This record gives sequence, C-alpha cells and structure tokens, in this order.
Amino acid sequence: MERAPSITRGTWPRYYCWNDTGFLDARIFKEVLAKVAEVFHARYPGIQALLFGDQLAAHRRSDIVEYALGLGIFLFSLSKNTSRITQPLDEAPYGTMQADKVRRNEKAVMDGMLTNTNTRDASLLAAYAAERRTFTGPIIPGAFLRRGLWPFDPELMQANVRANLGLVDIGETAVEAARQAASEVIMAAQGRVYEARAGSSSGLAVVKRGVVHSPFLLLEQQRKVQEAAAKAEEEKAVRRVAREERKVNQERELAEKVASRELHRCRVCADKVPRWGKTWVGCACGAFWVCPVCFKQLAAGAALAEHVTMCAGPPESGSGSQSGVGDSCSSSDDSE
Repeated sequence: MERAPSITRGTWPRYYCWNDTGFLDARIFKEVLAKVAEVFHARYPGIQALLFGDQLAAHRRSDIVEYALGLGIFLFSLSKNTSRITQPLDEAPYGTMQADKVRRNEKAVMDGMLTNTNTRDASLLAAYAAERRTFTGPIIPGAFLRRGLWPFDPELMQANVRANLGLVDIGETAVEAARQAASEVIMAAQGRVYEARAGSSSGLAVVKRGVVHSPFLLLEQQRKVQEAAAKAEEEKAVRRVAREERKVNQERELAEKVASRELHRCRVCADKVPRWGKTWVGCACGAFWVCPVCFKQLAAGAALAEHVTMCAGPPESGSGSQSGVGDSCSSSDDSE
C-alpha cells in the first residue's frame, strides 16, 4: 500500500493498493485492515471500529474475521443486494469516480504515447484526481439526502428499496396493472433463484447466504467445522492403523506358510511337498521328510538315518529320544 500525498492539513490520509487481478483478495484485505486499525485507533483511541462489508469472499473468511477482531475491528457482512440500495457511496460518488478515473487514465495514456513519456503512474494519478473531484461536499451530502439516511426519511428509504427490488403499487390504469403483474412474475422467479442459491458457500467456514453475519457467529461455525474435520481425521487415522495391522498380519501368515512349506519339502528330490499322506516318511521332529518315491532309494534311507542320528527328537518331548524310520503324519494320501 502506498500513501497519496496530502493537499491540505485537513485531508484524510489516502492509501492505494493494486494487484495483478484488480480484485480485492484476502492478502490485500488484511493489509487494508491493518492500515485502517492504525489510522482509526490513532484518531479514536480506546474505541472499537465497526466495519460493514458486502458478500465478498475475502470479507467472510474466518481467519480474516479473527484477524480483524485482534485489531479491534468488528466485521459485518450485509445481505445480498443491500449495500447498493442504501449505501450512499454507491448512489453517486463511486459511479462518478469510476467514470472520471477511466476518462483521465485514457487521456494520460494517450498523452504519454504522443509525447513519448512514461505512463506507469497514469492510473494512480487518475484515481487520485478523480477521487478529489468526486468526494466533495455537494456530492456526499446529496447522496445521504437521496438515500434517506440524513436527514432520516424512512418513507424515502422504503421507496428506494421497493424501486430497486422492482416492487410497484397497484394502480388504476392498464399500464400500472400490467407493470404490477410483470413485477409479481419477476419477483416469483427471483424468489425461486434465491431459494436455489440459499444454503452454504464453500470456504474455511460455511455461512448462510442472504442474512447479516456476525463475526462471532462466523468464528463459531468455523470452530464446529474444524472440530468435525479433526474428528474425521482421527477416524481416518484409526482405520489406517487397522489396515496396516491387517497387512502386517497377512504378510506374516504368508511368510509362515512359505516357511512351513519349505520345511516339509522332500529332502531327497527337493521337488515334492506333502499333503500328509500315510506313505510319507520323516522324523518325529518334523524337520525331515521323504516322499514315497524317494524313500525307495538307498540314498533316502542313508540321509534319513544320518538325520535321525543327529536329531534330538521332538521339542515338546524334551527326553532327547530319537525318532525312527517310518514315523509319519496322517492326512490325505497325495503329495505335490
């Protein structure tokens, strides 16, 4: 943000900022709030500021609302189609300023191109000059007067609202009756559109459209959203741990099956794996097995006898006795 030069001592400080998009985003709005708090509290120490905004997303973000509360600024969001009806700045000053700014900027750019001078500050100078010419005594008090804000005129304010919403009174002429009928149709269609759009807006906090939002209510909604998100994250973590445990158990069971299969493979041909037929021969320790085909060979008998000589017997017996040839397990008679 840059400060524009002051012309007189009584001139309020003016600051300008810009970005690549030309729209107010959250980052710039935070800087604006910080500058507003600095200037406001310097002029009015000890007083809290109430700042009313429209339905811009940057005005309704929970982190920005909480940031503004820390600066002593209370942010309120007006209902849709409210500020343009009753806001005195939207009545004439802003429209006049925008038109004057565009005209002055185009003129400055054209002059710079013809005279081969730098036009980098043309937009800033045009905005400042347009603001000085627009925000004058006759325009600003006139906007308050025409909006019915000062002096307060409730009938004029209601008439402005009804005119902006397309509400007309029933008249006696055919033209007025037709206008009233068209107004009812338009209002019914607009009501259906509002009902379809009503509900929630996406963002960090979920807010309902078409109502005035308090900063405290917005922060409460944000707290509930964060609690629900934290609870959902905890449930995901529990499910993730359960999946990891099941995966580890499955891998361990698979490894045990593979090891058991290799442990009971025929020690002679190393090709067949028993399905515990009666013709398989092995040691009682369960670590040496010979298939029926290999057992008929002399090499199988010698290998089994050598293992029995060195074997200490089954672990559960603890007696150190050796198992003899012919011990077998009973199940099916097949082998792989």
